Amino acid sequence: MGDLEEFAKSHSTPSLRNEQWGLERIDENTLLVEVRRGCWRLIIRKKAIVEIIKGRCEIDGSLLDKKGQKIHIEESALLAPVIRARSKRAIVRIEGGDFIRTRSIAEAGSAFGLAICNISKAWRRVMRLALSHQVTLICGPKAVGKSTLCKLIANAFGDVWILDSDLGQPLLGPPGFVSIRRHTSKSFALRIFIGDVTPRDAPQVYLAAIERLITYWCMQQDLPLLINTCGWVRGLGAELLNSIIRVSRPQLCVAIGDCLPLGVRNIISLKPYKRPDYLRAQASAPQRRTLALARYFLASTPNIVRVTNGALADPNFAVGQAIAALPRFKASIHKLRLGLVGAAAQQEISFSDAIASLPGALVGLASTIDLTETLDETHLLLPSEIATVLPCRGLALVVALDLTNNSLLLTLPDPHLLSDCDILLRGTLHASIHLIYSGPQAPAFPFLAANALASDPMRSRSNLQRRRNGAGRNDIYDDNRNSERKRKK
Repeated sequence: MGDLEEFAKSHSTPSLRNEQWGLERIDENTLLVEVRRGCWRLIIRKKAIVEIIKGRCEIDGSLLDKKGQKIHIEESALLAPVIRARSKRAIVRIEGGDFIRTRSIAEAGSAFGLAICNISKAWRRVMRLALSHQVTLICGPKAVGKSTLCKLIANAFGDVWILDSDLGQPLLGPPGFVSIRRHTSKSFALRIFIGDVTPRDAPQVYLAAIERLITYWCMQQDLPLLINTCGWVRGLGAELLNSIIRVSRPQLCVAIGDCLPLGVRNIISLKPYKRPDYLRAQASAPQRRTLALARYFLASTPNIVRVTNGALADPNFAVGQAIAALPRFKASIHKLRLGLVGAAAQQEISFSDAIASLPGALVGLASTIDLTETLDETHLLLPSEIATVLPCRGLALVVALDLTNNSLLLTLPDPHLLSDCDILLRGTLHASIHLIYSGPQAPAFPFLAANALASDPMRSRSNLQRRRNGAGRNDIYDDNRNSERKRKK
């Protein structure tokens, strides 16, 4: 804590420099910290549990005003949350996290290179307004702050149903799913595997899954519904957004940035979140998906997953080695059924060919218990209309296909997922190279040979070597023209 305290000293007023810093260490991972209204603010940098001990404070839109109230800060948050005192003096208990205490949020963010969750007045007004509506939908292009606003509104509600329709960058869990869950629960009430990061190739399947989720919420009707949408708002993406609006019928639609949905009377437009100039370019969508998958498979060993600027930082292939070291579970092909979902459902393929294509794929895990129709045992390949709306219990990586024993080798974070699961859902989702490559010296996966990453040098006349020596396509063309002139003379 020495560096953080020195930074706090440089931003303190002269009257506070000689006072106690309000830090009391309870054990190795727990601290009691004092926050003062209009003076000190705390910026949380890592995964932590914040509990209010005395006074009142606000964090990520959630008001902690009762002793013992807690809020969990996830390390996957794109913006670092800020703890602000809402009483003259508040004492919070921070467990397992790292924090910065400062008076100037902007200067702290610049010094440590952090994107700070600083809630504007317009966003606070939307948060208060959403509390009076039963269904709220948030839409907008990519990287405008939809996920952050959704989290803030959910925290303001305290408990609310969250329908996540973003396949590529969901609020919680790995990509490839649409889901619904309660904000206070880390488990999903219903999750459907689309098997892709975009609904472009199977829009009808995508809409059918969302209708299933909305029907589930209508059967509950105990809490309001908050809908998070993807950042595709042009062309077919705009049509899908309008279809979601027709099905869900939101009373309030929050449009961030350049987005104009149709079919909603009550629309509020917000300016997108602007990243500070001192921050580098944010991680790309594929990098965020790789990070989400790494966190999913290595949930039991989160310290291996290191993050730099929102992307996975793994120069020594530690993530690939850790995933390769996970226990592998054998599943008999004779006891399995296979369902093709998303864009894969449009292919006409036999059961044996579908099984042969599984190594290296990310598959959803489902159970025949959740089937609404009774199928004959000979139906090894499920009909697409059944597989596309089947509840999914988790995600697994198919490591290898053992034809001699007629079995599959699966890697998954929790072995209990296989207890009732006897259906594999196959889409077009595959693991990225960062998750399955263990380095040049490590044993390769059966579906990833070391020599598959190499390539022969290009042997064209205009290759890089010739250009480096000053001979390229134009030089060859000029030489031919000079030779032709000499022959004419």
